[in-house]
Amino acid sequence: MAALLRKCFNIFPGEEKSAALFALLAFLWSVAVTSGLKFADALFLIHIGSQDLPYAYSLSAASMILIASLLIYGFHHFQAHKIFITALLFGVAFYFSAFLAFHYSVGLDSDWIWYALRVFGSINFAVIVTCFWTFLDQYFHLQDAKRLFSLFSSMVFLGIATTGFIMLMGLIEFKTLALMIAITLSAVILLILKIHGALNPVYDDSAYDIDTVSYEES
Repeated sequence: MAALLRKCFNIFPGEEKSAALFALLAFLWSVAVTSGLKFADALFLIHIGSQDLPYAYSLSAASMILIASLLIYGFHHFQAHKIFITALLFGVAFYFSAFLAFHYSVGLDSDWIWYALRVFGSINFAVIVTCFWTFLDQYFHLQDAKRLFSLFSSMVFLGIATTGFIMLMGLIEFKTLALMIAITLSAVILLILKIHGALNPVYDDSAYDIDTVSYEES
């Protein structure tokens, strides 16, 4: 089975550990983040209605303008894994707060909680996707990335598909799901710390290419 997977995803000998760690990372954050977003979509439609979706979209887009600026600044001044962990901590705090709100029935009779779930779910998905691929880029040369990124993308899609199965089964109420999301995102943080401690980043291919071109021209 392992040999079949290596052949299917073109994993070279010695890459199994790193590929497995990043594949697990991709699956865990994907199933957690997309579960938060898709369940928020469903709850918004049930409690608010589709006529107010443009307001939620506008709030999400306006918020992302500011957040995108912060990410651009952050990636130029801080390590990618720290930004990734910070984004995940916001997710843990939000979904644990949502669990408490549902557990104690706080704000469930008003509209703000459904807007908060929908807007945060959309923003969280965009931010985590950006942080994941930026974090991943540090550990693979361009040629290796061409081979292995199909595996990591597949694990992201598997996480999205798993969210669909969870919704289809209808066995988990959102209060429990919110707690599960917070726990899963906490596990993702621990996995990032493990990867950061166990694997060494590679040098910047783009910087090497620029230096090479400059040398040849001179």
